[in-house]
Amino acid sequence: MFHFFSLDSLSVEEVRSSMRVNSGCDVLLALAWITGKELSMLERFPEILFADVTECTNKERRGMFIVAGQDGNGNIFNALHCYMPNGKPQTFDWIYAEAMPKLVGTSIIERNRVLITDF
Repeated sequence: MFHFFSLDSLSVEEVRSSMRVNSGCDVLLALAWITGKELSMLERFPEILFADVTECTNKERRGMFIVAGQDGNGNIFNALHCYMPNGKPQTFDWIYAEAMPKLVGTSIIERNRVLITDF
């Protein structure tokens, strides 16, 4: 089960309580984010996106799901990042059905013409 929290209203205790996790436990199931600059680039160039997972490149050895785009000059830019708990279909469902629409917006997703991935 995944929860979506806005950084504006993020309270660690509220998150723990909603997930029924003891205060002594650290749990990170998934975390997705996009910066303002990345969103600006994505708004201008939403047509072609690339998605892939890099494995074991961070301290916790979690998978990192990255979406990249391509601008009008052929340069690649990062468009979305997500720490993943695992590579199960439910995780990808959450990314595509929940995280991306909330972070990127449905108008940008509707303007996308090609999403290249190996999943």
